[in-house]
Amino acid sequence: MKKPFTLYLISALFSSICLTSLQSYGEFTESDTAKLYKTSELLLDTDPSIPTPENLLDIHNSVAIATGPNQAHEADSSKPSPTNPPDPNNLNTVVTGFAQAHGQYGQLADVEVIALEIGETVAITDEKGEFSFYYPQEQPLTLMFRHPSYHPSQTATITVKPSNGRDKKNYFTYQAISYSKIELITWTRHLPEFAPTIKDDHCQMIVTVAGKGKTLYDNEQGEAGAQLLINYWPVKKENIRFLGSEDTFHQCYYGTFPIFHTNPTCTDIRTTHDGGVFVSNIPSNNTQKYLVAAHKPAVRFSKAVFQCRKDWWEKHAPEHYYKLINLSPPNGPTAQ
Repeated sequence: MKKPFTLYLISALFSSICLTSLQSYGEFTESDTAKLYKTSELLLDTDPSIPTPENLLDIHNSVAIATGPNQAHEADSSKPSPTNPPDPNNLNTVVTGFAQAHGQYGQLADVEVIALEIGETVAITDEKGEFSFYYPQEQPLTLMFRHPSYHPSQTATITVKPSNGRDKKNYFTYQAISYSKIELITWTRHLPEFAPTIKDDHCQMIVTVAGKGKTLYDNEQGEAGAQLLINYWPVKKENIRFLGSEDTFHQCYYGTFPIFHTNPTCTDIRTTHDGGVFVSNIPSNNTQKYLVAAHKPAVRFSKAVFQCRKDWWEKHAPEHYYKLINLSPPNGPTAQ
């Protein structure tokens, strides 16, 4: 059931009153930082699923662009077939995903799926909100989703792996956020006096630090008690960033409401069961990549890489104030 925008405003205002000074939204202690320093191997180790500069090749000509409607999948007729034929001159594999409106559990049809590395539309979601297309193996891939009723959103960047589509190795999700909720996010971001002003030449990012086995269908998707950290990628010992340092991007950890699900005000310095984190003002740089990691004692998380590229947004969504990156489950850090 769609919830009126006024109810979101009332719930956010109620939360800001109850959390008066937001006393839990404090500074990280030296002990916190020291513990993270000891876990630096989680951030510095090599992960073959993360794209590196060595495999950022020119792939425009090796992707067959979508040419027609979905056809029945040979192995599973309930799944959408890739909309573009494989290129016989390249080792192509299947990329899949689905779109769903935030706060609702029905999937979203007619979403345009753009492969940003080649700047082309590669699929449209079907009536089940699902999509599928072919893409070259071992190449980087970042998607942007567009729908008239929702704010455009960019994904993480992955390295495409061999897949039959059913194993979900190259799997993306679009948690579509309505324009009214974007207004709410903007409003609640200014509740704390110390929250930075949103910069339109930077990227804003929503990350879900997901619990093990959690999906968009779960009311509470998060792994509670985790801390998010964003580093430059590739990570180098001389420029590694740790929580509590002055150059850490401003982070807003979301709470939960029993009825309204996500509480979009800054409620803590660690994730709640919602798992949501809003990260402000990530610098746009067409050559820089960022690594997203999470830390919680005795829990290991997957990692993600994303890019904040002004040229992508100027080409595909120039009219939008937010350059919004959304790492919804399972594309953000996820408990293993």
